[in-house]
Amino acid sequence: MLQYLNTVMTKYKIGQPVSFTDFFGHLIGDTLLNKRKHYKLTDLREKLRDGQSPFPLCTCLHVKNAVDAREFHEWVEFSPYEIGMAKYGTFMDTKLFGSKFFMGSLVRQYEELPLHYLQGVWGSAFCILFNRLVNKESRKKDPVGIMRDELESSVAKDVTDFVDDSSSESENDIDITDGIEPANEPVKISRAEREAKTAAKNQIKDEQKSMRWTSIMQSAFSTHSIPLLSSRAGRAGMVHNFMRGVSLETGYGSVSVSGDETPQELASTECLFSRIHQPLHTNIKSLYLVDSGLTFNSPYPLLLRPEREVDLYLSFDFSARESDDTYPFKEIKLAEKWARVNNIPFPPVEELARRYEKEEMRNIYLFMDVNDSECPIILHFPLVNIGFRKFTKPGVPRVSKEEVSFANFDIFNDPETPFSTFNFAYDNESFDRLSQLTEFNTLDNADLILDVVAGIIDDKRTRRLAAPLGKASSIVKYLTQISGVFPKDASTTELVADVSVPDTSEKQSVKKPPVTDDEYDDVWFDAK
Repeated sequence: MLQYLNTVMTKYKIGQPVSFTDFFGHLIGDTLLNKRKHYKLTDLREKLRDGQSPFPLCTCLHVKNAVDAREFHEWVEFSPYEIGMAKYGTFMDTKLFGSKFFMGSLVRQYEELPLHYLQGVWGSAFCILFNRLVNKESRKKDPVGIMRDELESSVAKDVTDFVDDSSSESENDIDITDGIEPANEPVKISRAEREAKTAAKNQIKDEQKSMRWTSIMQSAFSTHSIPLLSSRAGRAGMVHNFMRGVSLETGYGSVSVSGDETPQELASTECLFSRIHQPLHTNIKSLYLVDSGLTFNSPYPLLLRPEREVDLYLSFDFSARESDDTYPFKEIKLAEKWARVNNIPFPPVEELARRYEKEEMRNIYLFMDVNDSECPIILHFPLVNIGFRKFTKPGVPRVSKEEVSFANFDIFNDPETPFSTFNFAYDNESFDRLSQLTEFNTLDNADLILDVVAGIIDDKRTRRLAAPLGKASSIVKYLTQISGVFPKDASTTELVADVSVPDTSEKQSVKKPPVTDDEYDDVWFDAK
């Protein structure tokens, strides 16, 4: 921690804002990146040059210091090539993020922020949750809900200068020799005894250092004695406002919708998203950046940009739920509301979810708008353990007691909460269970994924030749007949009753991914 403190103080002295997120970023760097801690986000460009690797898009939110993040937030998009906010159409080279701008011009360029700092921003919810992590009872609760409540409780605090001399402490405060008798033994002492005494001293020193830093951090989050850790300004990531001095029209970023209601009126029915069309105050010096999960835990806004024309989303929602029997629609419903407020086409999740909740739990859900051929389709994969209990792979039943025992586990019902978001280290069995469960649920629906992709391609081809029925209408009847993934009720049947099923007798072969499983683990960071 002392090493982190020196690095953070150096950053502060050269004119960049700092917060507890800087410390958290260092912890992530040492834990996840290790020898690659010096990497920058732009280093990934080399891995993307030939188009053989998935393109990474990461997110965080810009929030105001004294406003609930659920009312006002702006999505910030990160890629190895550019960073910015689509709401204003303002993007910069990734290397310049964190530098000083004024009226759109670069005033002072700093060294590119390291990847571990950005990871700290993207996962900054743990900074907000720090004081909850020491409470075992909190681990049984929904971490997303706790994060949102915790952030809301700090919105009234406005701390602009939070670096205080009292945050640094002298190593001499602790006598590392307490408990060790003075070295008044005879001159002759065996090597083994000397090594044992040295090991004992080092152990006590490490334990006392650990206790001191634990006490400092717990005190910081449970009291208001250290403003660095007791407000949003102290716990959110902070960077220079790259839009400072830029002139914006009032209401910039809002969009018009059909009918008499404006997006603001649609959002004003409740606090959720009620201020997202307000413009940024460009006179402020710094931006507060927090974990995107504080609004909803699925980053749809990045891909909902009209320019990207996404037809199909594979949504893997691993958000915590109250129990294994709780239906997994909470976060995707929030995404739908956000899309509606911004007048962006999105499947009728709320309506379809009500129908799905009348049926047994599934490991995949199909969301699509049968009346809008331009609306994207969503295949929603929740974290559920259903077929995995009986099969090692799709169609391959479990036979031995070991195989059955391995798969017989609850995710959210387990009172020991082994899969809680608050667990920072998983044992090998827990890790293997989750990873193999996710793989099984995906492979179990591989044919469905390929069928949807084939249907979309066929629809695009058809629309170039003649007036089509629309991908929504044709695919929904097809999938209803072959897979049964759509809700089975009268209203759905009426929607697709008169729609012809596309001919899929000749399926095109699908190319294998260009990157093998063995190569994938190090595809981002393998040194050349």
